[in-house]
Amino acid sequence: MLPGFMAGHYDYDVHIALGPLACCAGARLYHDEIVGLDLANKQIHCRYRPDVAYDVLSLNTGSAPSFGGVPGAEAFEEPILLRV
Repeated sequence: MLPGFMAGHYDYDVHIALGPLACCAGARLYHDEIVGLDLANKQIHCRYRPDVAYDVLSLNTGSAPSFGGVPGAEAFEEPILLRV
């Protein structure tokens, strides 16, 4: 929905509150940057918090796009980096 929000099709009221959603699902929500995964031991290495053990893992990943080779892209686009 981010492109629609940026285009003005949605306003801020259209969003998902991840904290309450995680709470209702019995899950924990961490806002941090993942710097490594240990798949064998089911551990997430975070930048700003201790390692996190997991049974089931869902990652909300973002990208850091490159505008190289796209004339005018830097003037009209805002890259967004989503961190878990």
